[in-house]
Amino acid sequence: PEDGRGDCAAYKRALAADCRRREVTFVFGAAASALEVDADGAVEAVRCSDGRAFAADRVVVCAGAATPTLLRSAGLYAPVQPLRGYSITARVTAPGAVEASLVCAPYSLYATRVDDATVRFTCYGELVAVADAAGAHAGLERRLRALVAHALPAADAWCDWRSRPVWSGSRPTTPDCCPLVGPTRVPRLFLNTGHSFNGWRESAQTAAHLGAVVAGDESPVGAYRAAWDPARFAPFG
Repeated sequence: PEDGRGDCAAYKRALAADCRRREVTFVFGAAASALEVDADGAVEAVRCSDGRAFAADRVVVCAGAATPTLLRSAGLYAPVQPLRGYSITARVTAPGAVEASLVCAPYSLYATRVDDATVRFTCYGELVAVADAAGAHAGLERRLRALVAHALPAADAWCDWRSRPVWSGSRPTTPDCCPLVGPTRVPRLFLNTGHSFNGWRESAQTAAHLGAVVAGDESPVGAYRAAWDPARFAPFG
């Protein structure tokens, strides 16, 4: 059980299907670009890159590594730093591939079987200034390829990793690697972001907690409430 794994894409699709059954509306192709506040300083709408604005009684920012950029429009700073990670996702071509997960010591190279058809290799990350910082680091891409070849030389026999591109993406990392979940000093504005390395594994718990906070109900997560409270960092308190 401690080596369990999951497919976050499948989780996302199932969650979206459940949301649609509950009459949740999704808007695509229009990135949230700014938060609008009223004369009293409370958030009242989200403006998108195509010019549309969506009024709301409550706004929850779940913008991952882009959270600081979006919150700046409401006069807030969030201690979320993009940590860009690198990975190679390869097609399994023959028997003998990794069946679950393994870590190659002392290199901290992770090889994880994503599903029946693919395996993923990943290792380090780099801190970048903003989530959309231009361009992955070519040297780190080469380093990951060299590390796979060195630590798992047999990988050529069971997957096509050499022909696959190196993917990079930013993890939203906080100073203590715990998420920011709860209200901010801007009325009606809430956060559910900064999950760092835990990503979608904590998504259900943080969503249940935030739902209770917004509704004024008892949170189901107990002691985690304080650990996730944005007020642990200035200027939220």
